[in-house]
Amino acid sequence: MNYIKYSFSIPHEPEVFSEILIAHLGDTAFEIFEENATGFDAFVNAGNDNKELSEFVDQLKHITPFDFTTEVIPYQNWNKLWEENFEPVLITNTVYVRADFHPPQNKYPYEIIIQPEMSFGTGHHETTSLVIELMLPLSFKNKIVCDMGCGTGILAVMAEKLGALMVDAFDYDAQCILNSQTNIERNACTKINAAIGDASVLQNKVYDIFIANINRNIILNDLQDYASCIKAGGTFLCSGFYEIDLPIIIEHAKKYDLKFQHSQTRNNWCAALFIK
Repeated sequence: MNYIKYSFSIPHEPEVFSEILIAHLGDTAFEIFEENATGFDAFVNAGNDNKELSEFVDQLKHITPFDFTTEVIPYQNWNKLWEENFEPVLITNTVYVRADFHPPQNKYPYEIIIQPEMSFGTGHHETTSLVIELMLPLSFKNKIVCDMGCGTGILAVMAEKLGALMVDAFDYDAQCILNSQTNIERNACTKINAAIGDASVLQNKVYDIFIANINRNIILNDLQDYASCIKAGGTFLCSGFYEIDLPIIIEHAKKYDLKFQHSQTRNNWCAALFIK
């Protein structure tokens, strides 16, 4: 499966207008956004109608001037790109995330080995590290956990390392599930079930802790399904959205008895914790 990378260059106030443009593009087929000093990169599955997508992108130039280029990222080049740029990540001096070609560091309480391949979720992006930071103080011991939109499986692996009794890891992308299964094996995890699925697979399931690091629109669309399978007193962790979107998610969550507790932000990205 190939991806297409759209590289956006914004000449005026890129840190401001990147956030605005990404908010508009969040309703499209783009799956992940990565900001940089001159704008941002946006990734989309090459199987989408990219002519229509490019036309939509052009229409956004009324907001601010910008240029964009596109580049096909083939499967093999994607892996090479990650390996060339992937550096270990240390989260709160507690969780050390590395690839299998990096040497281990036994001085930290938790070590996670992640080979990203075609999936997103390495600990580098703010949303992943923010969710892990929210996970660390929670009690996972003997808890049943769901990681929806698992990507590389990093959050599912973290949940097991924190003591979870069982973890369901779902993603609609078959490549993500293959990658998650490989990373589960790399970390010698035995309590994670990684399977293709979205909110439609949640019927008759019950969880103590539910994690959704996806994006604002999917969270808003599927929140009722997420909430329906969280135990009373259970925890909902979500990320993949900007701080400006948090009030919308809080208000929507109230409809399903999810009470906002607190959030963390970094570089405008946000992660939030709710109790049912």
